Amino acid sequence: MNKASLICIKNIHELDVSSEMQVEYAEWVKMRLAEVHACRLSSTNVNHFRNEVQSNFHLYSGHLGRFFVAVSESRAQGMAGLKYASKGVCELKRLYVSPPYRRAGLARLLVERLIDEARTLGYNRIRIETLDFMVEAIQLYESFGFLRTTEFDSSEGLGYGINGHEVYFSLDL
Repeated sequence: MNKASLICIKNIHELDVSSEMQVEYAEWVKMRLAEVHACRLSSTNVNHFRNEVQSNFHLYSGHLGRFFVAVSESRAQGMAGLKYASKGVCELKRLYVSPPYRRAGLARLLVERLIDEARTLGYNRIRIETLDFMVEAIQLYESFGFLRTTEFDSSEGLGYGINGHEVYFSLDL
């Protein structure tokens, strides 16, 4: 088991600890979409994807949400957030663990914490939008009882032109 500490990012300036990871995640998604589906994300879409947490930080913080970075050995190893979606509903977003740190329980630790935080914040549903090639993440979500559902309003895939490759989940708390 990885001995990473989960750091809750409380203000936008603290996001710097995850900036390299945000870039790594965006590039990884871009590469995998090209490999698996021959989809090409535009540089504008990659930049938007990479900066989404910072651009919407007010929805990931305070009484609306949370954003955690897993840190060990003085470096970010993983991240995930809860983003306000609508009254009573939040979205689990940006779950990513850097490849050298995978299979050590870090993603599970992040999801467990975010489910607890969603309850603390008073949400009654968590939803997720992921991509079909993220098989390990899909298995993880299903192990927590998330159920597949239909596309929801404001899904990211439509804006990025990758609709048809997403998988949607929901968990009632």
